[in-house]
Amino acid sequence: MLVALASPSAAEPPSSGGASEIHLHEPKLFVQLGEKGDGGSTRWILDTGATNHMTGQRVFFSELDTSIHGTMRFSDSSVVAIEGHSTILFKCKNGEHRLLARVYYIPKLMANIVSLGQLDEDDHEMRIKKGVLRIWDQRSQLLVMVKRT
Repeated sequence: MLVALASPSAAEPPSSGGASEIHLHEPKLFVQLGEKGDGGSTRWILDTGATNHMTGQRVFFSELDTSIHGTMRFSDSSVVAIEGHSTILFKCKNGEHRLLARVYYIPKLMANIVSLGQLDEDDHEMRIKKGVLRIWDQRSQLLVMVKRT
């Protein structure tokens, strides 16, 4: 498991219209579910088993497409509600901003997950060498460099 410490920003492109209900299954993902207080986690877990990006933090979205809703089933057979889908803007340590697209909002989720599989589908390059994961975007710009923890 790898953890990124970039902070989400509160700006993003507008969401699309039209209602859509989805039912997803994450058979390889073990997550902690529960009720949140005001102080949610800003850490993001970079996960090879997750098929989708997801967060339980509504504050990470400046706009949220709530017409996307449904359920997510995890490896322990728990089922939680998906209450939206959108893009999150991250502010990097160097001050630049990067988008993480297609992120599901799941209020009961206690962790923030970046799916390495979804990044791969979006043509990001990833390499792990000597315990350090590096991720480059489609323009070959380094996005993430993080040690395995």
